Amino acid sequence: MKWIKVALATIIVILGSIHHNDGARILLVSTFPGKSHWLTFEHILGELLDRGHEITAITNYPLKNSTRHGDRYREVLIDPPFDFEADLPMESYYKTTAFSNPFFKLNILLWLGLATTEYAFESPNVGSFMKEEGLGYELVIAEQFAQEAFLMFGHKYRASIVTINTLGYTDYIDRSFGMITPLSFVPHFFTEFTDEMNFFERLYNVV
Repeated sequence: MKWIKVALATIIVILGSIHHNDGARILLVSTFPGKSHWLTFEHILGELLDRGHEITAITNYPLKNSTRHGDRYREVLIDPPFDFEADLPMESYYKTTAFSNPFFKLNILLWLGLATTEYAFESPNVGSFMKEEGLGYELVIAEQFAQEAFLMFGHKYRASIVTINTLGYTDYIDRSFGMITPLSFVPHFFTEFTDEMNFFERLYNVV
């Protein structure tokens, strides 16, 4: 009888020590150096890790309490982060009279996307990561913020891609998100038009 109790106790210990992990290997790409953008990804990242997934994150910001996830979480830090103030002082940007011009805002957005993308690819940590062999990911999660170059990771690792838009509704990528917003009557989000545009406003909106 005693040996039966010992055997049962041993079985319980063994079963309890088995780690059931059906988690995926995920590459998360959040390279835009905006704290508000990272806050969105930080919550998603934390939830995925809590659910047992293994994640590598290319980011500007270290994850809080990342050590509690052990070797399931790896950071590829862009260090130091891109310096906005050096090339585009935010205070001056918002105060300029040109800010009301939608073409000005669009050019700024495209410049930010290109500049931060190039900066991330030139980061020594990112360069070293991209040269590593034997890595594999089942899913790539990337930010959609005029940084389409990072979608190539889906091809590199033959992984599915999920893109997340951190700018809210933006009509320059509406079709990518399955939305159709004809500019003939839907105001571009960089303009200040309402849904009651006159003919000339509609014409300007399309142009």
